[in-house]
Amino acid sequence: MDSAVYPGYFLIAVPAGLFVHKYSYKSGIIVGLILYAIGALLFIPAANAHSYTFFLVALFIIASGATF
Repeated sequence: MDSAVYPGYFLIAVPAGLFVHKYSYKSGIIVGLILYAIGALLFIPAANAHSYTFFLVALFIIASGATF
């Protein structure tokens, strides 16, 4: 599980910082919440598909949203 979360923090940190610098922190918060919601909603099809990889992708998206 950590193999999906930590790369999400590491890989998205610089693009998130550039995004917030270009737009504003409010836009960054909105994008982060949207990514977090998308990742959380992906748990439903991941549970139906019984795919561990799908869960890792959802966790990566959640970590990306938390980075914003």
